[in-house]
Amino acid sequence: MVGGAVRDAIFGLGFEADFDFTLPEEPTEFAQEFAGAFSGTWFMLDAQRQYSRVVFNCRRERIVCDFSPFRAPDLEADLRKRDFTINAIAWPCHLPLVVDQFIDPMGGVRDIHKRLLRVCSSKAFLDDPLRTLKGVRHAATLNFDFEPVSAALLRDAVAQIDQVAPERLRAELAKTLSADNAWRGISLLQETGLLVEIFGQPTHKGGLQTALAGMQRLDRLLHGLDAEKHVDLLASLSGESEEFLSLLSLLRFAVFCQGYRPIALQNVLRSLRFSNRSIDFIMVCQQLDIPVRLNELASLPDTPRARARWVSGFGRDPLAVLLLLLLQLPPEADLLSLVEAFSSAFLAYAENDRLPDLLDGDWLRTTFNLSEGPVVGRLLELLRQAEIKGEITTSAEARRWLHDQQKTIDKILLEHL
Repeated sequence: MVGGAVRDAIFGLGFEADFDFTLPEEPTEFAQEFAGAFSGTWFMLDAQRQYSRVVFNCRRERIVCDFSPFRAPDLEADLRKRDFTINAIAWPCHLPLVVDQFIDPMGGVRDIHKRLLRVCSSKAFLDDPLRTLKGVRHAATLNFDFEPVSAALLRDAVAQIDQVAPERLRAELAKTLSADNAWRGISLLQETGLLVEIFGQPTHKGGLQTALAGMQRLDRLLHGLDAEKHVDLLASLSGESEEFLSLLSLLRFAVFCQGYRPIALQNVLRSLRFSNRSIDFIMVCQQLDIPVRLNELASLPDTPRARARWVSGFGRDPLAVLLLLLLQLPPEADLLSLVEAFSSAFLAYAENDRLPDLLDGDWLRTTFNLSEGPVVGRLLELLRQAEIKGEITTSAEARRWLHDQQKTIDKILLEHL
């Protein structure tokens, strides 16, 4: 076994659900037998390099095991061709998981204990420029520092990042954004020069500082949430937006973009091959009219239904957008109380993350003898605005409210004759 699983076990993080195995010969037959033994699925990742993967479930957890042959004549030479010393440690799986059994030609165990990121060779970043971004992720998630020579080599190599396939860049960025202290990863991207290489300059002075402050405030807010009390909110944020990227990670990214405001952001996201869903969410957050929304927040009636309806207007992922908006409030604002009030109101009325209308389109069409068309949509929007104002909270109140608004409804009907 090699790579991150060994590193994390030495560091005291325990085993994750991803394991890398390297064998002295072509590993396909062994990987296929391994898949059969664990009732898993085998598939080829890279036929040319003979890399394959086995996926199986164990105790409701998805386990991923990758298999590859040595990339050099022997194991020690293979380890020396890897990226960082902390990832260049091998464990013979038939032996106890103890230090004196590790194969560690680069001193990776020593660097783990010193919390140092050291490249295995002076050509490590040039051999694969993605390692610059991977190094930043390791430094952020593990709270390690770069060894000075390695830091200099990284800065010299950042201009080569455009040689990396966009899909690999996106995956590495997503992993960085998934860390609890993702703001540190962004800060390191700036320090190394990678941030400008990937996202360009911010469109306004102080953009980076604004972005980092917002990300740190989001982390403080999330750490303050009670796991049991806010279980439904946290569950909604844990949903996957795309590979390696949960909605929470995407929210962190949105907070960064809202502060940094990169030039031509939508084009940058497309070039990095983010999914349409992720791009749509980021752009909804970017285009949020914050002053208007905060004014609406200040004037909302103190009723759960009004809060729920107002939150539902934030699009496909309303609770995530709500959190981004609340981060724009002054430092003295009680964010935890506001999150509790608005998220609990929305979740109390929502069905499958959507807030049903008090009256549906079929009822409106039947009652007012309407056909499919914009009139039904306008009537539904009138009802939603009445909910936000606190004028109606039940279906019965909605029907009475429409009766009282007969002149307005007649005018709408006449406009569409």
